[in-house]
Amino acid sequence: MAKNSAPLDDRAAAIIAQAVGHAPDDVAVVPAGRMTFKYAVTVGETVYIVRFYPRGREHIARFEPTLVEPLRQAGLAVPRVVSWGEPSDTLPFMAYERLAGVSLDSCIDGLSDKQLDRICQDMEE
Repeated sequence: MAKNSAPLDDRAAAIIAQAVGHAPDDVAVVPAGRMTFKYAVTVGETVYIVRFYPRGREHIARFEPTLVEPLRQAGLAVPRVVSWGEPSDTLPFMAYERLAGVSLDSCIDGLSDKQLDRICQDMEE
C-alpha cells in the first residue's frame, strides 16, 4: 500500500484536480483488472482513470505513459494521458481520460473463438 497517509481515492482526486484544474465531482474504485489499483474520477462530463502501480510493478509506470502518447497521435484508440509520475510519498501512477466503450475484460467470456482470434490478430498487427 502507499506510504502516504491519504487513501488512494483521495490521491486520485488530487492528481486529477491538479492535472485538469477542476475539483472532481466523484471518485470510485474501478474493480477491473489485476495489475494496478484503478480509480474513476469524474469531472463534469469527463471520466478520468488513475492507475496506481503497486510495488514490483513501478517499472511499468516509468515507460507506459511514453508508449501511449505516440500511439494516440498516430490515430489509434488509446487514452489521452493527463498526468503521470513516481512521487516519493505514494505509489507511481498514470492518469488518463477514459475511452468510451466496453472493456474487453467485461465481455471476453461471451466471445466466440473466431472473435478472440480476430482480436489477437488485430493486436499482433
